[in-house]
Amino acid sequence: TDNAAMVAWAGIERLRIGATDTLEFRPRPRWPLAEPDAAE
Repeated sequence: TDNAAMVAWAGIERLRIGATDTLEFRPRPRWPLAEPDAAE
């Protein structure tokens, strides 16, 4: 989709200037919907 192309292009531009991000969190593939403040 157009959105995927824009995200990919933004990634290319960030890579080009050497911008990186640290992943200081662990992914949760099955986030419980019963935790209203789980994103905090």
